[in-house]
Amino acid sequence: MQIYRINSYYGKYQRSTTPNTFTSSKGINLIFKTRKAPNPGQPKHYLMCQEPDSKPFYFSALWNTAKDTFNISDTQKKRATCKILESEIHICKQ
Repeated sequence: MQIYRINSYYGKYQRSTTPNTFTSSKGINLIFKTRKAPNPGQPKHYLMCQEPDSKPFYFSALWNTAKDTFNISDTQKKRATCKILESEIHICKQ
């Protein structure tokens, strides 16, 4: 498991030409994924992250709090808010 800090990923990610992929100005990609049949207690949606010149890694589950707004957390259990719109993802401090 890759260790990361959520505050390194704060900001806006614009939809790219690849389906379900959003890119930041730093070249970091967030990939929106959906499980077809999640296990009980497992969220249906989650994010993968791909930094420049690296393989994608599991970023966070998306815990729904309101329409288009989700809670996410990093490997140190620090939480953030993730707002998903049609053309962008915005990650901000909770």
